[in-house]
Amino acid sequence: MKESFKVIIEIPKGTVNNKYEYDEKSGEFKLDFVFENFVWPFNYGFLPGTRGGDGDTLDAIVLSSAPIKQGTEVICKTIGVIEMLDRGEEDHKLICVPVDDVLSESLNDISDISGEQKQEWQKLYDEIAR
Repeated sequence: MKESFKVIIEIPKGTVNNKYEYDEKSGEFKLDFVFENFVWPFNYGFLPGTRGGDGDTLDAIVLSSAPIKQGTEVICKTIGVIEMLDRGEEDHKLICVPVDDVLSESLNDISDISGEQKQEWQKLYDEIAR
């Protein structure tokens, strides 16, 4: 089995319009910004105790069979990464699957994700990074 690690969910799959972010100083989830006509197609979170190229915790797209409640700790494995820049700084997104989710059996590598799905995610992040 691949190495597993902890991810904390910031935004559950299916959340409409809102982007939340965990504030390390206050220990609370805060509304970061609001989109118009937007639904999160996956759970989104971070790896506590890490730092990416932008100085923030590493981000994680968490693919699961159901939404995962905000603040939940999930043990995941990585199947890939989306390399990206946000405002000129490295802000890669790990693509993960909870080890206890039924999807863990079929998603073991980025090649298990369709090209259309990857393009949709990239388009999503290009919109967010503007």
